[in-house]
Amino acid sequence: MGSPDNNESANNGILLNNVLRLKAIALIFVDLLIIWAAYFLALFIRFEFDLNLIPDQFKAGFYRIIPYFSLCSIIIFAIFKLYKSVWRYASVVEMYRVIVAVFVTQIPAFTMMKIYKHLGVTMPKSFWVFGFILMSIGVMAVRFGYRFARAMKQLLNQKSSANHGENVMIIGAGSAGKMIAHEIIFNDKIKGRVCCFIDDDPMLGGKTIDGVPIVGSRHDIATMASRYEIDKIIFAIPAAEASVRKAILNICQD
Repeated sequence: MGSPDNNESANNGILLNNVLRLKAIALIFVDLLIIWAAYFLALFIRFEFDLNLIPDQFKAGFYRIIPYFSLCSIIIFAIFKLYKSVWRYASVVEMYRVIVAVFVTQIPAFTMMKIYKHLGVTMPKSFWVFGFILMSIGVMAVRFGYRFARAMKQLLNQKSSANHGENVMIIGAGSAGKMIAHEIIFNDKIKGRVCCFIDDDPMLGGKTIDGVPIVGSRHDIATMASRYEIDKIIFAIPAAEASVRKAILNICQD
């Protein structure tokens, strides 16, 4: 007999899987809608935004081609794991995967164009071109729209003076400093505001990371701490030598 904690963990795992499955199914339906809308809008654009100008043969061709093309596209998206990513954390890797997947869908598109041409169903070339462009925009927008909106919200909160918690200075504008700043800015559970970076590299002076300025070297720590009313200083140079770390920590303590 399992312990209550194990049973609860198993139930939570099942619930999470069900939620992810429902989200994937919902995203599939959204993709189907995007594909149909994109290629119908492509016809709409081709014939000057007038449904009455679209010849019946093209309307019939649309309804013959798009169901099969949609199915092929969904299968390709599934192969590229577009229904398994956590899109709130979407990054360059996910963007690359989406772009490649959308381009691969043009293989069945080209195949269907050739097959249906032999069957006497010829669609305008603009139908395929505009449809591809609009589908690409739609698929990308659905997946990165939430990520973008969430990032903008967090950046606005970062700039707001209300309820931001401690003012934070990060020493080190390298990869470690960037990761710490990103986590503070975009994690709702962390109450803090990254006000500035300090870095001894003169080439970084005046630049920004996620909208946060790099304001000077170690010699400017005291001045900038006073200017930005810093409550917490985070040392983010893991590769720093012991002597450098000690010198910077001494400045911070002063």
